[in-house]
Amino acid sequence: MWFKIVKETLDRLISRVVSVIPSRTPYPIIQNILCFTEKNQLTLLATDLDIYVKTFSEIKTKEDFRVLLPGRKLSGIVKESSSDEIEFVKEENRVILKAGRSTFRIPILDPDEFPRMFERPSEVQFNMESRELKHLFESVEFAVSRGEDRPAMTGVLWEIKPDHNRMVATDGHRMALGDEKDNLPKVSEQTHILPTKIFSFMPKEFDGPVDVFLDETKIGLSFESTEIVSRLIEGPYPDYEKVIPQEINNILTVNREGFTAALRRMMIFSNQVTRQIKLALGKKSLKLYSTSPEGEEALEELECTYQGENFEVAYNGTYLLDVLRHLETDEVVFEITGALSAALIRGSGERTKQDRLYLLMPILLD
Repeated sequence: MWFKIVKETLDRLISRVVSVIPSRTPYPIIQNILCFTEKNQLTLLATDLDIYVKTFSEIKTKEDFRVLLPGRKLSGIVKESSSDEIEFVKEENRVILKAGRSTFRIPILDPDEFPRMFERPSEVQFNMESRELKHLFESVEFAVSRGEDRPAMTGVLWEIKPDHNRMVATDGHRMALGDEKDNLPKVSEQTHILPTKIFSFMPKEFDGPVDVFLDETKIGLSFESTEIVSRLIEGPYPDYEKVIPQEINNILTVNREGFTAALRRMMIFSNQVTRQIKLALGKKSLKLYSTSPEGEEALEELECTYQGENFEVAYNGTYLLDVLRHLETDEVVFEITGALSAALIRGSGERTKQDRLYLLMPILLD
C-alpha cells in the first residue's frame, strides 16, 4: 500500500486543482494531475501552462513517490465513490485505487514530463482578507472582453495606490470600476493585469486571509493549504480615466429593484441579438420600451427623479442588468450626456464617495 486518505479530504484537494485543467490542449500531459507524497504530505499539482494550482494535506505513508494521474477521471472516481476512504496501491507500471468494493487500475505516466511549476514571485508581498479581494474582483470581472483581439482587455486591471485599491474591467462597450478605500495594502504603487480565472480557484466557502505575491510577470496567491501562481497579462491597458464623464447635466435617479424588475419584463420582447431597451427620459417619469422583430411591443412607465433635457436613449438590456446586479444601494443614478454618449451608472449618494462605478455605451435606436 502507498497510502490511504479520507474520501472527503481527497475530493476537496482534487476540486481545488482540477478546474485549471484545459478540456482541449495540444499538450495531453497537462490533462493529468501530478500527485506526490513527501514527508507524510500528499500534494496535488495541476496547470494549463499559464496558471499552476497546488494543494496539499497531511497523510500517513512510509514512502515518497510521484505519479501522474488523469485529472478528470480521478475526480470522477472520487466523487462517485460510496466508500469513506480511498486506498492507493503502487505497482511497477500502474497505480491501483481501491474504494470499497471498487478497484481502478491506472497506467503510470512519467512524472518528469509534467511542466515545472513557476517560482512564486517575491518582489511584492502583502496580505488581504479573501472576502474583500473576491468582492472587489467580482464587482468588475463581468465586464472583461471575451475576444482575443485585445489581450489586455481580457483581464482585470489591478491598481494599488496610496488612496485606493482598485480593479477595472472593460470590453469597449461597458466599463466596471471597483474601489476599496479601507485596509489598503501597505506596498508601493502597483499596476497589473490579472487573468480572470485567478480567483476562481479560491473556494466560495473560504473566508480567511490570503497572502498575495507579485512581480512584473507573475502573481501568486497562498491560502490555507493551497498555492496559485499565474502569469500576468501583458499591457498596456486602456486609459480608463479618460472616458469617465466629469460634468453631466442629465441625471436620472430611479429605484433599483423596480427598475430591475421592469427591465426583465421588457427583455421578454427585446431583440434577441441587440437586446435593445429604449429609455424615454422626461421630467415626471421614465418610460421603457422594447420591440421584437415579430412586431411585438412592450411599454412600462416608472416613477423617477430626473433633471435634464427630454430625449430617448437605448442600451443593451443584458448589460444594464449586469450593472444593477452589482450595485447595492436602494436607488441607482444615471448620469447621461446624450443619446450617443456613454452613461455613468452608480449607486445613490455623492459620486466622490462611490466605491462602484459603471460606464455603459448606448446602442443606436432601431
